Amino acid sequence: MAEVRGFGGRAKLPGGSWHKLLLGDWLPMGSSVQTSSESSVTLSLYEAGIVVHVKPASEVRLEKLAYRKDAGAVITATRLNLPKGEVGVDNANLTPGSEFEIRTPQGVTQIPPRGRN
Repeated sequence: MAEVRGFGGRAKLPGGSWHKLLLGDWLPMGSSVQTSSESSVTLSLYEAGIVVHVKPASEVRLEKLAYRKDAGAVITATRLNLPKGEVGVDNANLTPGSEFEIRTPQGVTQIPPRGRN
């Protein structure tokens, strides 16, 4: 699940239609988020505090959102599909063993946890 922080975007839940995003909305896996050229949205993923900043004029789909607790650490597996625009990711809370992938029309980017070579 992703929690919305910010205003000005819209979301489409799996099988649903587009609606205006509100602060504190929760989005399940399979949801899409769009921003206008005048807006941006911040998503907080899981309870792990991984933050995704959806930049203006962007669209992102939350393709995979999975997590498990392992000896007190939260291990996550995230895949975003970004057909247009940009996102910024704060990977400070990505723990060893976690996976984060962004797919774009140009290719795939994997973001490692901080401190891992």
